[in-house]
Amino acid sequence: MSADLLSIAVLRKSALFLWTAHIPGQKPSRATEWKNLVGSRIAVLNGTSADLALLNVVLSSEGVPPNKVEIVPLGSMDAMAGDKSFNFFATTGAIKSKALAEIFRSFSRLREAPNFLDLETAEAIVLRQPTIEAVEIPKSAFGSNPALPPEAVSVVAVSNLVVAGKALSEQAAAAFSRELFAHRQMILREIPDTATIEKPNTEKDAAIPAHPGVAAYIDGTERTFLERYGDYFWGGILVLSALGSFGAGLRAFLYPDEQENASSLRDRVLDLAAKIRDSADEDMVQIENEIDHIVRETLDKYDHGVLEEGALTALGIAIEQFRSAAANRNFSKRRSVIKRTS
Repeated sequence: MSADLLSIAVLRKSALFLWTAHIPGQKPSRATEWKNLVGSRIAVLNGTSADLALLNVVLSSEGVPPNKVEIVPLGSMDAMAGDKSFNFFATTGAIKSKALAEIFRSFSRLREAPNFLDLETAEAIVLRQPTIEAVEIPKSAFGSNPALPPEAVSVVAVSNLVVAGKALSEQAAAAFSRELFAHRQMILREIPDTATIEKPNTEKDAAIPAHPGVAAYIDGTERTFLERYGDYFWGGILVLSALGSFGAGLRAFLYPDEQENASSLRDRVLDLAAKIRDSADEDMVQIENEIDHIVRETLDKYDHGVLEEGALTALGIAIEQFRSAAANRNFSKRRSVIKRTS
C-alpha cells in the first residue's frame, strides 16, 4: 500500500481459516495436522492472489514450506467438499459475515464438521508483519449445532480499509467519517458482505495510521473554526492595524500642507468660539457661514483620503466648543433683555 494513504475506516476484517475434515470417533491433534500438510493438497475457496499470499505466510510460520504443498483454488463449495482427494481446506472471509458462517455450515452438510487448525504462531506473524492481526475466534462463532468451531481457535486476519490520501483536508476526512458511521447500519443492510464498519486504529504507532481528521473526530478533539484559523484571524487584525498606522503616516507624509491646513481650520473654529461672545447680531450670520464652510471643507478632505479620522474628531470638539459659546451668548442676551424690561 502506498505510504501516501491513510485509513478512514475499517470496512471489514477478513481472517484466513484452515481446516481438515473431522473423522468420526477420532480426536485430532492440531500439532500433528500442521505436520501432515507437507506433501498434501489444499483446496482454497475463491482464493485471490492476496489470499494465497497470506496462506503462504501462515504455512511458512508453521514450518510448512509452501513449495511442499499443492494449492488448488476452487470456485464453489460443492467442488471443494465433493472432491475426496482433498484433506485440507482454506478460505478467507469477513469474520462477522453471515456468508462465512454459511460456508462452514455447507461444508458440514456436504462432508464432515470442519476441524479448524489453531495458528499458534499468530502473534509471531504479527511481530514480523504489523499489517496482519492475530484474532481469536470464539467457540460456536459460526454455528452451535454442530459447534463451529468446536473450541476457540487462533487465526490471522487483515483489515479491508477505506483509505484517503494525505492531501485530503482534515475537515473533509472528518465530515466523511461522521456521515459513514452515522449511516453505518443502513449501509450494512444494503451490503451484507461488508459485515461491519469499524473505526480505524488512531494510535500513533498504528501500522496504517488513521487520517488526522478522522482521528480528531473519533477522539473528540476536532478543532473549532476559531481554533483552526484563530492565528490567521488575529494576525489579520494586526496586519490591518499596522496598515492603518502606515496609511496615516503616509497621508501625513504625502499631504503635509493639508494636515497643517486641517489644524488651522480647527484653530479658526476655536478663535470664532472666543470671538462670538462679544459679536453683534449682524456678525453672527457671517460667523455661522464661516463655520459651515470649515466643516464642508474638512469633510471633503476626509472623503478624498487626505485627512485621517483623528482630524475629524479634533474638529468635532472645536465645533462643540463653538456651540457652547453661542448658547452662552444667547442666554446672556436674553437675561439682559429681561433685566431692562423689569
